Amino acid sequence: SASYFEAFGIVNIEALREGTPVICTETSGSLDILKQGVNGEFFDLNNERSLLNSFNKINNDWEKYSKGALESFENDYSLSLISNRTLDLIRLLK
Repeated sequence: SASYFEAFGIVNIEALREGTPVICTETSGSLDILKQGVNGEFFDLNNERSLLNSFNKINNDWEKYSKGALESFENDYSLSLISNRTLDLIRLLK
């Protein structure tokens, strides 16, 4: 994702769900989703080698990043987790 601004990158979460690490810029949405060195890497739009460097880091350790992507999705964005969090919020409001 090469966005200058992104409120929340759903495509990044979809990538994590499939075990695909994310490479993106440091936008407000990606800062909540990407865990650098775990499920992806940030790159700098103003540095012409930054994207390639991020790609190489992930490519050279694909298994670790892919596992991190799957775990990040399961721990932060899975439907069962969201439904449980929603139920907890509803209980707090009662």
